[in-house]
Amino acid sequence: MPETNIKVVIDTNLWVSMAMGSRLVSVQLLTVIENPLIEVFTSTELLDELTETLAKPRLRQYLSHERTSKLFDLIWLKTKLTTVKSTLKICRDPKDDFIINLAIDAQAQYIITGDNDLLTLSPIGMIEVLRISDFLEKLV
Repeated sequence: MPETNIKVVIDTNLWVSMAMGSRLVSVQLLTVIENPLIEVFTSTELLDELTETLAKPRLRQYLSHERTSKLFDLIWLKTKLTTVKSTLKICRDPKDDFIINLAIDAQAQYIITGDNDLLTLSPIGMIEVLRISDFLEKLV
């Protein structure tokens, strides 16, 4: 990978895994967001989806207010809020289109996700869609 800033978008499913206490995902995400060469972008759409997902009753039982609060603090501190203006519609699940549009508007090189629907679309123009483990392998 180049020695210049790498722009990435982290899909909601990984933030949810971190909130739920997945140690592996937490370590991997922290490796990404703490790297000074990586810029992570978010949007109000992503934050809204994350809030809605974490509020679902089937997930609430696994989350503490403290853990959820720490996750949002981390996101606010370590990501750059981007206004999404693009309206590309290419995902099988239309609710995933905002991730692609966020990446386009942030001029990101990567979308990091565990969502197979997004992974099968890679590449999307100049944006590579990768699992977090594959992205971390590229950093080496």
